[in-house]
Amino acid sequence: MPVYFKPCTEDRYNEMLNMMPPAVFTSSGFMVGEAWTHRECEINNTVLPAFAAFVRLHGQHYESTGPMTIPEFRAITRADILREDPKRPFVSITGIMNSGNGL
Repeated sequence: MPVYFKPCTEDRYNEMLNMMPPAVFTSSGFMVGEAWTHRECEINNTVLPAFAAFVRLHGQHYESTGPMTIPEFRAITRADILREDPKRPFVSITGIMNSGNGL
């Protein structure tokens, strides 16, 4: 099942960042420090812990709609963040539809 990102407020982003030490922290985002579940990773097909993910892109904040493994989080691109969930579309923010290169 694909994981999408949805916009969230800066307050929500900071609340989740300050809840506990992140499991992963990068210049573009973080994964909440406690695993949400364990599931098969779409990158390496092994069962791994999966976490809630939060990213920041061009001053906007986003949260994952489902848990991600660490390899999946490290592999996300701008295009992945901006890809709309067909079940819950959101209006893309003008000017941030950049290339699909990595964060």
